[in-house]
Amino acid sequence: MHKSYIFLIILFCQNLFSQNEISDKKLLYQNISDQYVSNANTILGDFSASDIEKYCVSSDYRELINAYSTMIHEKYHIFNYYLNQNPSKRSYYIDDNLTVSVDLFDVFTSNQINHIVNDYYQDNIFRYHEYIDSQDPNMDSQKNGIFGIFEEFCAYYQDFLSHVEMYDYLKDNHGFEESGLWVDYLTTNGSILSSYYEFKLFISWYLQYAHKNYPEIYEQCTNSQQIKLLYTTIDSRFNKALQQYLKNRLDIMANLKDYVDVKQNFIGIKGENTYYSLPDKDLEYVRNILEQPEHQMLQSIELSMNE
Repeated sequence: MHKSYIFLIILFCQNLFSQNEISDKKLLYQNISDQYVSNANTILGDFSASDIEKYCVSSDYRELINAYSTMIHEKYHIFNYYLNQNPSKRSYYIDDNLTVSVDLFDVFTSNQINHIVNDYYQDNIFRYHEYIDSQDPNMDSQKNGIFGIFEEFCAYYQDFLSHVEMYDYLKDNHGFEESGLWVDYLTTNGSILSSYYEFKLFISWYLQYAHKNYPEIYEQCTNSQQIKLLYTTIDSRFNKALQQYLKNRLDIMANLKDYVDVKQNFIGIKGENTYYSLPDKDLEYVRNILEQPEHQMLQSIELSMNE
């Protein structure tokens, strides 16, 4: 293709994406997926603008950027649904080189762990009532026990990975003087960070309750090499993405120092009176719970060096 033509295309895309209102949502998301987000094209498939509008009806550029990882999360569930056509197995897409399939066995509903999780934790862990003690009896993570919890753990990993990789898109296309975009990035989807520790807690409590009340299910969980591979892989990759995010955030905060004020756990744009919560306290809260000795139970589903 002629160089001048390529330049015109790039210039057109930059102009299109720099506007507050986006006329072509699909083109924006396709550009991000093709160039920045590792597993996006597989998870999203052949999507349309109407697919995007299920997660963001607005044409506002910042709102669309904020909604991207949510679409990855929800479309991951749809992708996995079609992946799971064998009633004796549950398969989990990790990336184009790895899908982990686990032999199914009988499980108990996740809300039974309410008996060992105190009310304070239930009310103060952000996603507990949504995924473990849901009002919807058909919620996968509640109805299908450990298998449904793993489904959400994997979905949040893909969600968070896309959020981490969005950093490169924003850095390539926007200066730090566009501080609103960067504050959005640090706060709007910031609660995804704590999902890593939350789902490790949910898995740990599930194993603890199984150990005491459903020993056969506990044995099946801890003897399954497939579950060990799934847990060890997602745990390692999610943690790696989290460490990369924290590294990126140091760079963002250093470059935003002339444009924002940070007060304790809140960040706001200079000259404005609105402050937004950073996720640090929530992250520290669930991480500290996970450090309690009983959660060493998770080691029972980790792959050892000899496995």
